[in-house]
Amino acid sequence: MRRHRLFVAILVIAAFSFLNLVARAQSSTDIYKSIKDDPSKIRWCLSEAGDDPAGIIGRRCQVYSECLDSLGLNDSVDKRPYPTLSAEQVESVRKCHQALYNAARTNPQLKGSKATQDWLEHNVSSGTEAKAFPVPSNLGRPH
Repeated sequence: MRRHRLFVAILVIAAFSFLNLVARAQSSTDIYKSIKDDPSKIRWCLSEAGDDPAGIIGRRCQVYSECLDSLGLNDSVDKRPYPTLSAEQVESVRKCHQALYNAARTNPQLKGSKATQDWLEHNVSSGTEAKAFPVPSNLGRPH
């Protein structure tokens, strides 16, 4: 009988803890609204930006880093004073920037997405800026 009461007490505590966690959990709509209302000022691919639970930011930044590496460049291309680049390098870096921009734009639910887009449109070396593009109506919702 004593073991039964102990088991019931543990079960009640576990149930209460679970319900408390469920009550505090935010829906994806709540999280998206929070990000939209208070966007991060920290852009992706900075150490202080971190990663998201699904690893989307980390994977996109890895692709971005590999894109620059393939050109024989690194993230110093994005730091002032900007290095002198050939016309071919400018176009190639622009493509790397555009790919990262597109990833940020299609993932607005991730913290830092807007800051990343703004940075790539306005705060990179001249000629390497990413371009905003209209989203086709048949594209659907971002993932």
